[in-house]
Amino acid sequence: MQALDRLSREELIALVHDLQGRLAARRELGPSAGSAAAIRGADARIIGASTILRTLAEAQRKVSENHEHQSALSESEARFRALVEASAQPVWITNARGEVDAEIPSWQRYTGLSFEQTRGEGWLHALHPEDRARAAQDWAEACTAGSVFDAEFRVRRHDGMWRHMHARAVPVYSADGSIREWVGMSTDITSLRESERQLDSILNEAAEAMLVVSSDGVIERFNLAAQRLFGYGAEEARTLNLRQLTVELAFDEATDTASQPHPTWIKPLLGGRREITGRRKDGTIFPLELSLSEIGMGPRPPRFTAVVRDITDRKSWENRIYTLAYTDSLTGLPNRLLLRDRLEHAIAAGQRNRSMVGVLFFDLDHFKAINDSYGHHVGDELLREIARRTTGCVREIDTVCRLGGDEFVLVLPELHDAADAGAVARKLLAVLSQPYEIDGHELHITPTLGISIFPQDGPDADALVRNADTAMYHAKESGKNDYRYFDPRIEESGGA
Repeated sequence: MQALDRLSREELIALVHDLQGRLAARRELGPSAGSAAAIRGADARIIGASTILRTLAEAQRKVSENHEHQSALSESEARFRALVEASAQPVWITNARGEVDAEIPSWQRYTGLSFEQTRGEGWLHALHPEDRARAAQDWAEACTAGSVFDAEFRVRRHDGMWRHMHARAVPVYSADGSIREWVGMSTDITSLRESERQLDSILNEAAEAMLVVSSDGVIERFNLAAQRLFGYGAEEARTLNLRQLTVELAFDEATDTASQPHPTWIKPLLGGRREITGRRKDGTIFPLELSLSEIGMGPRPPRFTAVVRDITDRKSWENRIYTLAYTDSLTGLPNRLLLRDRLEHAIAAGQRNRSMVGVLFFDLDHFKAINDSYGHHVGDELLREIARRTTGCVREIDTVCRLGGDEFVLVLPELHDAADAGAVARKLLAVLSQPYEIDGHELHITPTLGISIFPQDGPDADALVRNADTAMYHAKESGKNDYRYFDPRIEESGGA
């Protein structure tokens, strides 16, 4: 190598560049930049050189990364622009104030408005006048909260027709955290709304009350018949739960199972008819029949249709038929048919509980003479009074029946001792022997009673009634106005 003191500045720089190239060739520095300066001694002669080499690899990497980022960003923006322009649904972009400041072909195609017509305008101007106030309120709330804007409104299409739209927009934020713009998409739901109107029309034409409820029982549709039946308007009903319209299913937040796909209170109602008690808005209750069917909604929670019928008239007729079939028309007491049903139930309970059942059979001494002397209307009123007094002498679980004429039967379930039936007989003798004031006449009459006890006096209803009748017959033979227990020994001896 040449002596440094004989090198000119230019030769020294060339030497440094040569060294830099060699190092780059050996891949120790990569591409680099450098500078050099001579080092002089006391006599001003050059005795060495100072070089500074800077690698360019990191700088080039950053430049490359920035270029790639810019390319990716440009590509992303191009894709977004293509998506916006190709969208069949109107896409719209506004600044933070809701003003249109970008050309959006899909929105312009849908509305028929050019960019120049919409530039600087708030997007609300395209809405139906009746929908602007509500949409403006929803928009203001979304802007204040920085939340998603979600609303429905009507927009005039390029052909002049008003279309129902569902709009959803999200805010785009700047680096400082403020909202820079809004990007939204609107979906034409006019066909859906028309289908819903047709459904409402069909439901409102139905003669029966029909409801559509969500999976947790919240009312979503309430037809005119339902409004008349329960007294709620359609919008008012949408704030209610099906359980609030009934007594048995009464709404109880403590046991609410709305989080379940099929709440436990809904399951028993599906696939059949159930008679329950309805509750109107004014608090009155009435019998109704409820039919509930499930509407499959795919992956979404199911919906249910409820058909409600007011069965007040039907229940009234059923009660009248039941009354005619099972009660005595004169006294209102259970008749012979209902006597058998009540006595069989009492016997079954006695077998389960190991308890006794008492049967008291009585008629009125010399009743025919009263009928003949005072007329049948006096006799009928006397029988009604006998029924009222007899009913007042027994427990609620006891049954008083009229077989016909002046014959009555009492069923006394859940007795612990046969003597309990005798106590009732003595009470009846005392009460029924009191005078009667009927149609201006003071009447006196006495009963005679016979008693049979389950299980010792018979295994079934027929045997018990028959043996109580036999005991009454023996009581009459002994002087009337008395009572006797059935005694099988008397029967065996031929009544002696």
